Amino acid sequence: MKIRRFFFAHLPDSAPATLSLDQETEHYVHDVLRLQEGSEIELFDGRGKTARGQLQASATVSIHQLEKKPAPRDFILAAPLLKGERLAWFVEKIAELGVTRFIPLITKRSLINTFSPQKHQRCERLAIAAARQSEQTEVMKIESPVVLADFQGEGLLILLDTQASISLTALKKSQLISSPITLLIGPEGDFTHDEKMLLMQKGAQPYRLGASILRVETAALSAVAVTAAMIYEYETT
Repeated sequence: MKIRRFFFAHLPDSAPATLSLDQETEHYVHDVLRLQEGSEIELFDGRGKTARGQLQASATVSIHQLEKKPAPRDFILAAPLLKGERLAWFVEKIAELGVTRFIPLITKRSLINTFSPQKHQRCERLAIAAARQSEQTEVMKIESPVVLADFQGEGLLILLDTQASISLTALKKSQLISSPITLLIGPEGDFTHDEKMLLMQKGAQPYRLGASILRVETAALSAVAVTAAMIYEYETT
């Protein structure tokens, strides 16, 4: 039987230990999943630490195992905000695919330039749920929006551009083993010519994903999936 995973922000530094579940997790464990006393569960703190333990009475968990995993490489996606439920779906999927940081970009052609605290908090909850579902130990960080002119890229900067002469799949192992890696995705209508020039002055290298003109979320998910697959292949062979 698959062990159920739950987010718990403050795990102990050593085991054995006893933790008290928060009200929301307790409700989900007992009233939704109906797990019984003695059930084995796993907790993760979103910063690389995981714990195994057994459910006890009074909404407590008896921790018997702790593990701290190394942080994954910084895999950053910088892309525009989306409208309504498209943003929620987008955040969930890029988190599942292993993006470690999402930087909302504000560009000349951006349709959404504000990110309310309520939307930010909802996206953070979706990132936690995505980490739980995909069995990741780190939760994707969601930053505040950045105006393109103020964007400071890190590591290998990959600019998705349909007019680029080099395919994204042509990235070499020597490039992908650098950390961090940043993918830059334009808004509907793409970056302007001046914005592309600015990004290239900041060190971005243009790559094409294909001949089709894609929506923001389609381009982003495709680029993230392709890059993540190549990173995994290079790191494990």
